Amino acid sequence: MRRLWLEAVSIAIVVSLLPVIASGQERDTTVVIESGSYAGIVVPIAKGSATRRGQRIWRLTSRDDKRVVGWNPSRFPIAVAFRPGSGITADDSVEFWRTVAQMENDLGVGIFSPATISSGDDPDDVILVGIKQMAGDDGVTFVTWSGNGSLYDARVFFSSPAKLRERGTVTHELMHALGFGHTSDFGSIMNSSPSVQRLSPRDVAYVQLALQSRADSEVSDIWERLALSVERGTLPMTRLTQRSGTSH
Repeated sequence: MRRLWLEAVSIAIVVSLLPVIASGQERDTTVVIESGSYAGIVVPIAKGSATRRGQRIWRLTSRDDKRVVGWNPSRFPIAVAFRPGSGITADDSVEFWRTVAQMENDLGVGIFSPATISSGDDPDDVILVGIKQMAGDDGVTFVTWSGNGSLYDARVFFSSPAKLRERGTVTHELMHALGFGHTSDFGSIMNSSPSVQRLSPRDVAYVQLALQSRADSEVSDIWERLALSVERGTLPMTRLTQRSGTSH
């Protein structure tokens, strides 16, 4: 599950601020998608409204710098495991992973990897997929993140094993497991009642910007920890300088 974030975030994103109002929808940024199924498409989005009520595809921390919540890219690919005894068949698993492959093709980056756990295990660095009877919902996802917005725990439940064969349902819940919320955009897989079965170009644009933001936050956290170590005397400045000078 561990990779250098520079290797994991292999998505080049070109962002230009263009104040535009078109078709009555707020748009303040355009994203040129450089990889994946929608490579080359220019997508207008509104970063401001992405965190508003009813349009909260990005979740933000309560910190002063309002970081985007998500898995740190250095943890990619994130392990995904089915709960033992959930009644999920091999055919269900095949369809589930076909949906995952479609998501990764659309995003242009590998995010998930299959894993197995033993009965009774409950690791917090794995997306656990299980079955839970529920009224009115096809699926529900619970996520936990730290104060700096680093997501480290996700539990996904589907109302029946058959739901693992529904691409729209699986994609929607896995997006929640990555930290994304609902949106009022009817063309988005993250609409509360989506009419699509896969990620839209706009979805991909929001995801790629979020990944870039998490990568930047992760680097910032690393330097903060290094600075704190120097301040406390646990990492001498001379040692830090020497190592920095010999890196290639």
